[in-house]
Amino acid sequence: MRILGALLLAAACAAAVPAAAQQTPLPNNPHGQLKAGMDCADCHTSSGWKPMRPDAKFDHGRDTGYGLNGAHVTVSCTRCHLDLKFSEPKAKPSECTSCHVDVHRGAMPGECIQCHTERDFHDVPVAAIHQRTGFPLAGAHLNTPCESCHKTEAGGAFSAVPRDCVSCHRADLDRAAASGVDHSGFSRDCTTCHTALAWAGGANFDHVTVSGGFGLEGAHALQRCEACHVVPGFTVKFSPAPTGTQDCIACHRTDYQTEHGTGWPTTCTECHNVNSWASSFNHTTVSGGFTLEGAHTRATCESCHVIPGYASRFTPAPTGNQDCIACHQADYQAQHAADQYPTTCTTCHSTSNWNSTFNHDPEFPINSGAHRGQWANCATCHTTPGNLKAFTCFNCHTHSQANADAQHRGRSGYSYTSTACYSCHPRGRAG
Repeated sequence: MRILGALLLAAACAAAVPAAAQQTPLPNNPHGQLKAGMDCADCHTSSGWKPMRPDAKFDHGRDTGYGLNGAHVTVSCTRCHLDLKFSEPKAKPSECTSCHVDVHRGAMPGECIQCHTERDFHDVPVAAIHQRTGFPLAGAHLNTPCESCHKTEAGGAFSAVPRDCVSCHRADLDRAAASGVDHSGFSRDCTTCHTALAWAGGANFDHVTVSGGFGLEGAHALQRCEACHVVPGFTVKFSPAPTGTQDCIACHRTDYQTEHGTGWPTTCTECHNVNSWASSFNHTTVSGGFTLEGAHTRATCESCHVIPGYASRFTPAPTGNQDCIACHQADYQAQHAADQYPTTCTTCHSTSNWNSTFNHDPEFPINSGAHRGQWANCATCHTTPGNLKAFTCFNCHTHSQANADAQHRGRSGYSYTSTACYSCHPRGRAG
């Protein structure tokens, strides 16, 4: 009975409410016909139509068949849909041109996703794409802007361009001709000599094959073509032309005449190499042990050898660096033969300076003290030829033995001999 009474009361109250106070009907759904089972609360909240609820039950990929990925996730709905009914565009994921303008203007075949991604429309794997064309990118071409070759492209049209090198490298060809290397008679297939790594300095021209055996090595590899060839045509400047890398004289005859035009052999590689014109000749090895040191390094070859042939001017030839007398016999005769000096020249001389390096003063001071300037030559004191250990004090000290005896009376060990003088006067002083 209580329930029936409540229902009758509610009905009576409803009948008593004025018509103006009743709820107005809802407007039509702005989204048009929704998918069966969808409700406004799936996307909106009671606090307001906007913003949409963060946990919306609507899934674009599931409910429309067009999943939002990459940059599409952050794009507002109105960037693609014309009104709130979301009925347009009727596009599939592969139909990019429904929203995006084809900047290639139909010049690029296939679907957009073959080159572009939804993450970034400009993130394009150019090298991989170009591999599918008739001109794969390699070497320096990988770093070349597209516009360098596609000069007429407008916003990415990239219409086909000629694939031969000259079409793009005409300016390089003209610069080469201006610098003296005229390519007018050359093959138009530039890859015969050049590589894609670098137009200048990247030539893979095989000089050995074309020249018949002359390999460009050492300093030859750094020379310009014009150093040896007449351009254009590339005929050899030298006649007869060199027969190979060992035929140096064919090209270097002027150098030979300037440096060696006195009968030297023309087998230049015995002393020179392709890396440097400076001589690589090793005198120690060739001579059997005679090393050029000191003043010997400045002497001309003709000073010691007969040219050509390089026979020694001296007989017998020196046996080594210590055998000075073999070459310096005339010097010895002029300065030391009369005194019968020993021929061990290095005792007093060196290869750096012919002047004597012997210092007498540590043994007996003759260049300092009382004896300085009192002698004329070695024979002043050393009167026995060939024996420098023998000496006399009495060529200069000419007092008589009687006077000497009187002056040395009472001196122990005194005798009138030079060796006795030296034993008491080792530094040449009177006291």
